[in-house]
Amino acid sequence: MTSKLYDPLSQLPDHKLIIVLEFVGTCASKDSASVLVQARVDQSPDSNWETKWKALSEKSGTEIAGCLNREKTFGVIGEKMASGGEYKYEKLRTIFEDIAILEKEAITRVERSRLLRNLSSENLKAAALKMELRSEKNVHSNELAFDEVSVTTGDIERQVESALDKLELFREEIRKITKGNHTTVFIGSNMLDLLCLVEADIGLVISPSPILTGMAKHFGVSLLPLITDSVKRKRQLKGLQLWEKKPGVIYTVSCWAEIQAFILGR
Repeated sequence: MTSKLYDPLSQLPDHKLIIVLEFVGTCASKDSASVLVQARVDQSPDSNWETKWKALSEKSGTEIAGCLNREKTFGVIGEKMASGGEYKYEKLRTIFEDIAILEKEAITRVERSRLLRNLSSENLKAAALKMELRSEKNVHSNELAFDEVSVTTGDIERQVESALDKLELFREEIRKITKGNHTTVFIGSNMLDLLCLVEADIGLVISPSPILTGMAKHFGVSLLPLITDSVKRKRQLKGLQLWEKKPGVIYTVSCWAEIQAFILGR
């Protein structure tokens, strides 16, 4: 005897499903930045590019950690965050506005380092093969600038600089659906996805990190196992029903198979 845990979203009649995914950790199995750095190392093995990139990454991480400390999100970075109680969206957005400034400054430092300068299109194509993309449809990202001979200049054409940019792009995708019933799903993987996760009707996180979990709890965002909540809803409702959004709630899953079952029913 078997029982379906989910009434699949894709089977809702006269209903549109909007699914948006964070790139790293969902569409791609590897971090694009690390792949680009490796492409630079492969092209110029005698240079100290890995050390330079490590220094840039550590500085960015330290600045963001300092921002969180000032906002009393952490007692000390790495320690467990205190629960914030009720859902505080405005405070959550405010801290990401502060982090956005730091993210833009970090991109500027990467440009000034010339870490991504003089990469050939052939090397970048080879690097892209290492990304192991799961999906390539409608990708929004920062882009490398090229000169007239298809070599990178080191500049970055900025399209998605921060969590706030992610949120606005997500809202743009939603605005494209102007008629009929629709449900929005955002699948994320890290702390910087929190605004999109709470914006979606259904925000899904695969094995959330301690930092994401801690930030969510600090600002009153509840993380519920998708299986547990779906079973509860199924017992309360009969037949396929529109998923009712719960403000300040995101859902956790352990693997892609759960997401596939939830959306497709298989």
